[in-house]
Amino acid sequence: MYFFLILGIIIFFGVRWFLFFKQKIFLKEKNVFDINSKNKKIFFLFIEIGGLFILLIQILFPKIFFIPWGNNFIIFGFILFLFGVVFSTWSRLFLGKNWNTAGGGGIIRKQELIIVGPYAICRHPIYLGTIFFYLGFEIMVSSWLLFVVCPALIAVVIIIAKKEECLLGQYFGKPYQEYRKKVSFLLFY
Repeated sequence: MYFFLILGIIIFFGVRWFLFFKQKIFLKEKNVFDINSKNKKIFFLFIEIGGLFILLIQILFPKIFFIPWGNNFIIFGFILFLFGVVFSTWSRLFLGKNWNTAGGGGIIRKQELIIVGPYAICRHPIYLGTIFFYLGFEIMVSSWLLFVVCPALIAVVIIIAKKEECLLGQYFGKPYQEYRKKVSFLLFY
């Protein structure tokens, strides 16, 4: 279990830091104005710190949160986690210059509507991948927090994605409305 846990943490934070620094370099090189408000940045910093706190509690006190699932569940959780990391990273990289910092819900000048690749599968593939890797992680560490963290994460994702959809609808107009009719919100919703 600890092998998958440590490997998962390294993969997760390695990808997160890579994407964070890649975005900062892009914004600086292209002289793009980052329209995220300070409050949104603080909110997402709070989400990241909250996730780290939950992770640390599970690592420091594993017996409190442990569900005695077998190794098959741990392996399944790792596969789900890995799928989520790969899918959300692919989705983020697919956006290229159209990506605004995580959950910012802003529009970058001259943004294009991306409707192919992972965006042909669902309208919010980064969020879908994020749900999969948190779900996989909680299964991997055999934690009953799975039943608390994942529903809370899904609720937050839906709220943020709905706000982003309003903004995208205003910016892109009819092409975005047509896209909404053809492609699901997350997966089945």
